[in-house]
Amino acid sequence: MTLQIPAGASTPAEVVAAEVRAGMARKRLTQVVLAERAGMATSTLSRRLTGESDFTVGELYRIADVLGVPAAALLANVEKASA
Repeated sequence: MTLQIPAGASTPAEVVAAEVRAGMARKRLTQVVLAERAGMATSTLSRRLTGESDFTVGELYRIADVLGVPAAALLANVEKASA
């Protein structure tokens, strides 16, 4: 998964959320569908995507599975944002 770090995404949580949103767009999934398939409440996913709270490791693995990518792909650009 290749993603340019979005303008304003400077924290690791913002970068991961951007990766998840990009994956959702590629798969044409809504928050409701992704949350359901990943076993999360829609409100929880929404809080994660807006940066209100961080994703857990378990959530990232389940989301990656739904998106059809390795979990590491969701974290690939975190180091770049932190640098």
